[in-house]
Amino acid sequence: VYCGAGIRPFMDPVVEEYKQAHPEIRLDVGYAGSGCLLSQLSFARRGDLYLPGEDYYLNQAKGRGFLTDQKLVAYLEPVLIVQKGNPKKIEQLADLARKGLKVGVGEPEACAAGRAAEALLKKAKVFDKVSPNIVLRAGNVPELGNQVKLKALDAAIVWNVTATQVADSCDEIKIPKALYEPSPVPVGILKFTQHEAQARAFLGFCASPKGQDLVKAAGMVPAEGGPPA
Repeated sequence: VYCGAGIRPFMDPVVEEYKQAHPEIRLDVGYAGSGCLLSQLSFARRGDLYLPGEDYYLNQAKGRGFLTDQKLVAYLEPVLIVQKGNPKKIEQLADLARKGLKVGVGEPEACAAGRAAEALLKKAKVFDKVSPNIVLRAGNVPELGNQVKLKALDAAIVWNVTATQVADSCDEIKIPKALYEPSPVPVGILKFTQHEAQARAFLGFCASPKGQDLVKAAGMVPAEGGPPA
């Protein structure tokens, strides 16, 4: 399984649940930024499933003829995280342009969270003002959460699932929904698979009621019922 690093808080429990129910199945998961994973599978031409953090990457894989089927399992939403207690009093995206702040975003070519951050900053008309304060463009979104947690960054734009993982040491600030579209999280079956029946069964588990419960537990929005309003 090629899985976006930001989705690991969902995938790890899914894998454990699935292994308990199907001990005869071996599941190997590789985590990295969604764009990095696309490069990896393009080169390797092997594997069974691709789970990026945005359908932009799955559509690229589909356009290259890499997929035989796909299913939506969740939605991700971008949020702003700051150090615990919000010592810099950051309340909105425009505050990220304040002199002296250290801001982190994802690298747009490497991970879905980076594409989302760039798009919403531009839609909020603050991208040019915030850019001088961006000191880290990370290859994956968990790195951003860790850097705010370690106080190396004052703020970062991450996925809701990442904010859930660092909630004990970071505060979350909601971003107005008018500035972004929820990011679909699809799972695609790769044409290279030599285990199509097993890959299809695992995909079905991710979309099942139990899988959707694990989506919620990870802090993401379930696919059932459509995107968040």
